[in-house]
Amino acid sequence: MNFRFTILVTLFVVVQVSLLAQTLKHKQANRNYRNFSYSKAIDYYEKIDHKSVEVKRQLAESYYISGNLPKAEFWYEQVATSPDAHPSNYYRYAFMLRANGKYDEAAKWIEKFGETHPTDSRFVEFKANKQLVDKLKNDQGIYKILHLEVNSDHQDFATVFYQNTIVFSSTREKEGAIIKKKKWNGNSLPYLDIYEAKIADDGQLKDVLPFEEAEHLNKRFHEGPVSFSEDGKYMVYTRNAYDEKANDGTVNLELFSTEKIDSAWVNETELSFNHKEYSCGQPSLSADGKTMYFTANFPDSYGGTDIYKSVRLSDNNWSKPENLGSTINTEGNEMFPFYHISGLLFFASDGHVGLGGLDLFLSIEKPTGFDNVLNLGAPLNSTRDDFAFIMNKESKNGYFSSNRDGGKGDDDIYAVTLLKYFDIPKVLKGIARNKSTGKALANVMVQLSDSTGKDILTFNTGNDGSYMFDVKTDEKYVLKGFKSHHKVAFNTVSTAGFERTIISDLLLEDINISIVEMADDKMTPKPLEGVKVKIANNKTGTSETYNSLATGDLKKVLEQNLNEDADYTLVFEKNGYVPKTVKLKKDMNTEGEYKVEAKMEKMNVNVELTESLALNPIYFDLNSSVITEAAKVELQKIVDLMKQFPSLEIELGSHTDCRESVKYNQWLSDRRAKASALWIANRIPNPKRIYGKGYGETKLVNNCACEGKQISKCDEGQHQANRRTEFRISKVK
Repeated sequence: MNFRFTILVTLFVVVQVSLLAQTLKHKQANRNYRNFSYSKAIDYYEKIDHKSVEVKRQLAESYYISGNLPKAEFWYEQVATSPDAHPSNYYRYAFMLRANGKYDEAAKWIEKFGETHPTDSRFVEFKANKQLVDKLKNDQGIYKILHLEVNSDHQDFATVFYQNTIVFSSTREKEGAIIKKKKWNGNSLPYLDIYEAKIADDGQLKDVLPFEEAEHLNKRFHEGPVSFSEDGKYMVYTRNAYDEKANDGTVNLELFSTEKIDSAWVNETELSFNHKEYSCGQPSLSADGKTMYFTANFPDSYGGTDIYKSVRLSDNNWSKPENLGSTINTEGNEMFPFYHISGLLFFASDGHVGLGGLDLFLSIEKPTGFDNVLNLGAPLNSTRDDFAFIMNKESKNGYFSSNRDGGKGDDDIYAVTLLKYFDIPKVLKGIARNKSTGKALANVMVQLSDSTGKDILTFNTGNDGSYMFDVKTDEKYVLKGFKSHHKVAFNTVSTAGFERTIISDLLLEDINISIVEMADDKMTPKPLEGVKVKIANNKTGTSETYNSLATGDLKKVLEQNLNEDADYTLVFEKNGYVPKTVKLKKDMNTEGEYKVEAKMEKMNVNVELTESLALNPIYFDLNSSVITEAAKVELQKIVDLMKQFPSLEIELGSHTDCRESVKYNQWLSDRRAKASALWIANRIPNPKRIYGKGYGETKLVNNCACEGKQISKCDEGQHQANRRTEFRISKVK
């Protein structure tokens, strides 16, 4: 007899029975039906000669609740084929056919139901998954099922893990009891009580006893199912409402909480959302005991019973229940939720596409709610009622309840071992960290590839360095982490096994590229201590300044990628010395140290500044002394130097090659020298500190003279060396 279905479905349905023109047998039948005495109701309904559609429907329901499915199917056929049948009777008849394994016939009646209820979620889901039943019937090799020897000839169901034991609900008589327990009309069996059993190595249960820790909770009527927080110090349990009945006389179900202090369960508290007109029960607590899922028939339910969520508040009260919505709940009945620590919600439903009565399903928790309902398939599901699935933390072993053929009583408990994981996405997540410091890294591009190397998804980390992907089970993946100035990190990840969440952190190493700066006196050459070094990254526009060690050297790790062109400018400064500018432009294709030497000259008269300041050649247009834009960049470096050293005086000398006449070259070089000096003078304090002088071709730096009878054989490069501008210190105070 479908007892647990009765108290959480039949009690929730308002039984409407016509009171007009009833025969005595009819009145007696309806009275027993309203009082849940279904066996007696069947006797009276069967004796009525001319049965109305309503009588046939109640007779069919009585047979179904009593566990006689063939008879239930027979009478619902009479209802569904009647001219007075309501469309809801078509679905109910299809349900009975499905419970008896007649899937093809059931499909026809669901189609007929859909003609008048095309938006009913049960029909919509059926229409979208017409071939699903055939797949669900086939054993996919996921489960190994064991019927438990501890089952009684009564009802045993709704297991829950508690410490190292199993707590469950049962109508069994206590062993050795002299006073028999009061029986319930619905199934002529004792009311539910809470029991506890030890777990044997093979998954069997043994040493069944009433739940002694909370024996005082077992009272006259129904107690159970229950749920515990993982630490075993908080419990929520189901029991009948003792204090008041609903307006129609029904004694509904309510939820209560209790706390374990020392070894005693105390502070029994009725949950605030209990209501005399509705039933709620079958709780499932999260591991921390702060979130609860449960079954209820509140006014906002989609159908018979729905699954709700509530959060435990700081004052130990529970928040207003939240319906889990249409992804989980249907116009049928959803019940017996179980929330697993991995973020899976298991539940039973007769509204989603299934194999029989109640089937077992799971749904995946997402940040926005639960997503993707999956039927767990055969042999976990059968043509009968399969419900109350639980699973241990390791996702390998669990229990469920069923009234399938071959059981010992009405509802029996079965152990289940997972041979492989469910065919659902797993979660691959981790944190991108610096390998040396362990700190989380932001702005890491994490790339997920399959075993063939095909890129699937990418994710850019935030400040916490975290990333997460949905991945398939029993697959191999490659994670790669990319970040500037770090080596690429690789992880190979397998999603085989029973863990739904796979954690794989990416550890990124810094790229070890550094500059070693050496500052020496050019004349001695001895290391110079206390040299200020400014390192500028010309690509990023950033710069940093450091001081050299006593040994004259300095090591700076660069934020540089391998196989990337480096473009740095280093400026060395020390009192009494000419600032030295060194450019580093290089393809850094290997890790290691890149040396930069600075031979610094003392700030003395006649020191030429072009090399120290890394000045580029200053060019003029043909026969012109107009300062070009390129020349201005180089002249500005002299401006900056003279502003830094206000007492410094400089001669700017302009030189030509031997081509053209001596007179012309002298004239042109002097014009260019004076124009350049004037450009600088206009930009510094005390402009008389700079003056220009033209030297023409009088100071060639090579043997490329060409005056008179002498004919130069020099190439253009050699002539170019003579066309130059020099900056010499003429005075230092």
